Amino acid sequence: MIKALIISYHYPPMNVIASRRAEAYSDFLHKHGIHPTVVTHRWEVLENQSNKNGKPKWKVWDRGNEVVYEDFKTYKVIRIPRYQSTLGKVVSITRGFPLLNKSLDLALWKSGHLDINDVDSYFNIRDFLWQHLKNNSYDIVIAIFTPHNHIRLGYEIKKKFKIPFVADYRDLWDNDLLHKTGVEIKASFGRKIFNNISLRFHRRWLRKSLFYTAVSQPIVNKISNLCNIPSGYCIKNGYEANIFFKLERNQTEKFIILHGGTIYSAQELSGFISGLRLFYNNLEVKERQQVSIIFLAIKNQDKQNEITEALPELYINFIKRVPREEAIQLMKDASILFYPSWTTHNGIYSGKIFEYLGVQNNILVIPSDHDVVEELINHTNSGLATDDPKVMYRYLLSNFRHWQKDNQANYKGKPEVIKQYSRESQVGKMATLIKANLPDKYM
Repeated sequence: MIKALIISYHYPPMNVIASRRAEAYSDFLHKHGIHPTVVTHRWEVLENQSNKNGKPKWKVWDRGNEVVYEDFKTYKVIRIPRYQSTLGKVVSITRGFPLLNKSLDLALWKSGHLDINDVDSYFNIRDFLWQHLKNNSYDIVIAIFTPHNHIRLGYEIKKKFKIPFVADYRDLWDNDLLHKTGVEIKASFGRKIFNNISLRFHRRWLRKSLFYTAVSQPIVNKISNLCNIPSGYCIKNGYEANIFFKLERNQTEKFIILHGGTIYSAQELSGFISGLRLFYNNLEVKERQQVSIIFLAIKNQDKQNEITEALPELYINFIKRVPREEAIQLMKDASILFYPSWTTHNGIYSGKIFEYLGVQNNILVIPSDHDVVEELINHTNSGLATDDPKVMYRYLLSNFRHWQKDNQANYKGKPEVIKQYSRESQVGKMATLIKANLPDKYM
């Protein structure tokens, strides 16, 4: 049995999509002869407190609070209290002095502390691991980025304890480095300095890695080109088949077009708005009443205003954040799942597109990215990716007519292909890579 140490800042009960990657490793690596131990923080909620976005506030502990050990049948979790380090205190003091603040930031970047707001996390985890690894042996370390300090820790563990490590990237350190050719990048002077320093450290760290992985092939290619290190592989995010496949679709009185999740400023909506207007204008009055348009947890007031001002004749239901299980059921019950891809960047999936795959409903991508999302839709035959509002209109109308007859849209997705994009399947690929690259003495 191979023993793996997984370093992940994000992990349940932190209910964000970043947590799902480490959670998948802990759930499924054991099926491939790898026993994982996840090192994360003690994510315990402060009761009756939340931030401006309505998300929970997490406890910050005093130095000396207990580390929590959780021992499950197929994996372990070690939860380390978050407490303020000495350097963290210095950082917090300088926040009120702009010139001193900038000078300290630069000094910290140059010393490899690229996550200034998470500098405490680095020392919390490092100080624990330096003691833990004296008495506990592992064959492989999987360090999940973000934050940067996890890749740094993987590198330092390799140097100090001679344990091979894998650098696992959920993003690039600056996703604007993924801008498509010809798209202008407006980066501040400080941001350019940060990116140059970040590249220097990631290049240094990755040279000591067993190999590295990223969530899309374009990100793998970009890391390879920037760092001049070819040993990269694509491990996508995926969906949780055990959650999505057990859901039953409810019969609905409406033909539901739904978008789930945040819409960012860089995501273009004009094509969708034009196509929706065409669709609406070509329905009879009574048919219009059969259509429901839902935006779930859009979290962008400017985008919400753009939609309502462009389509004043339509009633559009904007729903605030709901529990994940309820959100997934809403997606399952929909007829069309709308996704505006990132047209200015290469290699950006977002976790939402895999959730759409998991519920196995028609996916409408407009505009298309002509990149990884379009490839995903075509490979799984799970919908339409287009830039043309007229093509969108015809697609909506065809599915609406099918729904009128059968109370469901005309879905033609390929279940066996879609299974390849489950988190379990992607973890299987990671396990195969580990076994193929790990030296025999660790097997």
